[in-house]
Amino acid sequence: MRLIILFTFTIFLLGDCFAQKTLQSKLYSNKGRLIVDPSLKITLRQLNKWITIEDTLTKMILKQLIYPPELYENGIYYKLIISFTVDNKGTFNDFKIENYDSIIAFQYDNKTNFRYSKMFSEVCYNSIIFCSRNFEKQGFKTSKNKYEKYYLPISFNLSHYNTLLFIKNGWMTYEKKIFPIYNE
Repeated sequence: MRLIILFTFTIFLLGDCFAQKTLQSKLYSNKGRLIVDPSLKITLRQLNKWITIEDTLTKMILKQLIYPPELYENGIYYKLIISFTVDNKGTFNDFKIENYDSIIAFQYDNKTNFRYSKMFSEVCYNSIIFCSRNFEKQGFKTSKNKYEKYYLPISFNLSHYNTLLFIKNGWMTYEKKIFPIYNE
């Protein structure tokens, strides 16, 4: 009986020692595919590196975002996926909008839609650039003479509730409270 208990306890301890704890990304699948657009992916080596900074980076970027006032006042929601590269010095470069979806309360002409799109893009770009300096200092960089591409899905929403910053369904979300409308 003692032998069975000792054997069971030993197996339990060994299993606990060899069990791997896997970290999960909130933006990427375990195969490195972006959750909101599986056609966009990173390597598993990149994913392992990304997971170590994702929580800090996404929180910092979300705190830096501002809802462009003109777009907020016009009730415009927006989703976009921004790509950027990281070089061997830890510098974030080559920003590009990979995909976007604008949900506009009222239809505007193409010129206005383009201007609104540019406003959201600039807000995201400035937030990412501001935060990238912190990651350069922490050594988030590539091997010599290499560039790695990463993707950030960002969603701007309006809500009847409090202003919130969170990640849900693979989107970094800035949800701003709609100002009350009073009828006089």
